[in-house]
Amino acid sequence: DRAAVEQALSVSSEPPQTGHWSWLSAYRIDYRPQNYWTSGTKVSVQLALDGLGDGYGHYGTADRDFTFTVGRDQETTIDLKAERATVRRDGQVVHTFPVSGGMPGLDTWGGTYAVIDKSPDVHMDSRTAGLGDEYDIPDVKWDVHLTYTGTYVHSAPWSVYAQGVRNVSHGCVGASPANAEWFFANTLPGDVVKVINSPRQVAPGNGFA
Repeated sequence: DRAAVEQALSVSSEPPQTGHWSWLSAYRIDYRPQNYWTSGTKVSVQLALDGLGDGYGHYGTADRDFTFTVGRDQETTIDLKAERATVRRDGQVVHTFPVSGGMPGLDTWGGTYAVIDKSPDVHMDSRTAGLGDEYDIPDVKWDVHLTYTGTYVHSAPWSVYAQGVRNVSHGCVGASPANAEWFFANTLPGDVVKVINSPRQVAPGNGFA
């Protein structure tokens, strides 16, 4: 019962910004402002779901209200043709660094993302990405998470020779340890990352894409 669910959900902001809900699956609805949130915006969310039926025989068990404040404006563009990342804050370039994206056939997904989360250490196993026994690395460092299917910007000391030269990864974006650590330290969940010049486009709902 999508209409009833949408009526039970409310988002308001100060200053006001136009936005709307989008259904990405039978059980996932996302709210997006028409343009990126303005830095410093205070956002209030009300979920009046207690007792609400979804039309499939399931019912909400609680209401939930929460607020958050939008952080500073940062956007990173990863150009897979130039093999380079450019970080802009408030429209000004604050850092650039060479990268290596996915090799042909395993190209990094193109599209616009909001960072899901980040971790200083991730165990990356190719079997979880449907790539057989290609790799099993227990301690990949400085990981910034872009998709639920396992796309990260991360430290890749094994591909420094290719960074800025050609794309050799299995789909992630690799950077030198120093550049990956800088990006990790200077990136927040929710920051915008745009991947351009890829032959593949990420599916809506794969992360915050």
